[in-house]
Amino acid sequence: MEKEERGIIERPSFWLTQVDILPNPPLEGEISVDFAILGGGFTGIATSYFLKKLEPSSSVAVLEQKYVGYGASGRNAGFCMTLFGLDLSLTVLRYGKENALAGYKYTSYGIDLVKRLVEEHKIDCDFEYNGFIRVATSKLYERKLKKEFDLALKIGIQDATWLDKSKLEEKVSSPVMLGGWYERHCALLNPAKLVLGMKKVVEGMGVKVYENTPFYEVERRNDKKFVIKTP
Repeated sequence: MEKEERGIIERPSFWLTQVDILPNPPLEGEISVDFAILGGGFTGIATSYFLKKLEPSSSVAVLEQKYVGYGASGRNAGFCMTLFGLDLSLTVLRYGKENALAGYKYTSYGIDLVKRLVEEHKIDCDFEYNGFIRVATSKLYERKLKKEFDLALKIGIQDATWLDKSKLEEKVSSPVMLGGWYERHCALLNPAKLVLGMKKVVEGMGVKVYENTPFYEVERRNDKKFVIKTP
């Protein structure tokens, strides 16, 4: 059984074994910054990036308990896609057509944003637009998936194509696949390369990234400032 520490698996993912991990030194002593970000994954690194974009003169520090990309950001499948939440029909039922479409547009914008960042900062992360197919391998699921697809068109999702068995076999040669919902705009990438590439970008912008720096307490003072305590 793999060793676990605070719920996080110790063994690195496949992606992390394909890159050179050179952690920064841990934080020593005390520092004071305008913005302190806890966690060096996609969310933390991206937050530091956009903070520096909005306020270039601000001081920003990222504290990561292991190394950047060690957690979920370096352990996912590398899909850069529009799939989110529940089934589309349940999302529409719960939040309405307008919000469901807004969610789709937001995730689609996210794909474009990642591509823009990769190109702007010349990040080598194997980004490739190759589409995404939700496939059906049973008649029952094929009917369900086709209803979801029809609903997608109805609410205004345009980047969606239905592939029957013959069209699907042109993309994926498998006798068990009966039909599929294809989206051209989705992509694949190497998540470890992306997050480590973004680490270099934000450091170049002046963000301080401290690795092997866990925290054990966040204290809010009366002056509305925060004190983050590390070992």
